[in-house]
Amino acid sequence: MVNFNQDPIRRGRLECEGPDGMAVRQFVPEDDQAIFDLIDYDRAHLSQEHSGIRDRTADHYKTVEDVRQSIEHSQDPSRLRFGIWFNGVMVGSNNLTPRGGGQVESGSWVGKQYIGHDFANRGRELLLGIAFDLGYDQVVSKYLLAITLAAGR
Repeated sequence: MVNFNQDPIRRGRLECEGPDGMAVRQFVPEDDQAIFDLIDYDRAHLSQEHSGIRDRTADHYKTVEDVRQSIEHSQDPSRLRFGIWFNGVMVGSNNLTPRGGGQVESGSWVGKQYIGHDFANRGRELLLGIAFDLGYDQVVSKYLLAITLAAGR
């Protein structure tokens, strides 16, 4: 169930909780340290190249203040950004970016230390509910693959 929180400080924070400790919660300024810590844990993990495209997440958020500014003054206000939470710990990020014609794109990443627990997929399932509740009828999904070749995956 999607909770459209009406607390004005949270500016209508969108949240969806699953029955297994999973939740997706729209970023708010108070999440800045949790987001930064997740990125800072292994910046190389979030700077990998996939299909010829280098992820720039780590480049954009060099300080906690960079994270806070991106939440308070988003470069793309139509893009909704969410934390993927498990038992109260942020394990990754997911977003919804409108593409027109009732379509929205979902992209996600999970911190290196949380790989192998299916958090990106489980978070994306919760995010689908939010997308459809917001009136989108098609969700295109992509995610940052966090697979190490050394592990043989």
